[in-house]
Amino acid sequence: MRKIAIAAVLLLGVAGTAYAQRQQKVDPEDAAKARDAAALDKQYKAILELTEKSSGPVKVDPWQNMRGGGGTDASKPKH
Repeated sequence: MRKIAIAAVLLLGVAGTAYAQRQQKVDPEDAAKARDAAALDKQYKAILELTEKSSGPVKVDPWQNMRGGGGTDASKPKH
């Protein structure tokens, strides 16, 4: 009798996990929200690409205030 009870509990445990893995129904409102979010992300990425292309890379010299008034090494005449 004990073996049958243990087998039944194990069988219910396996059946319960299999039931939990079944695909759930998709709510139409959730699907619409997901489509809207995907469209919004696509627009956002397109705008980011446009702003990156139009502004170009910004060259920043963090040591510009530390140098003397003579300019950079490239601007000095070579002897």
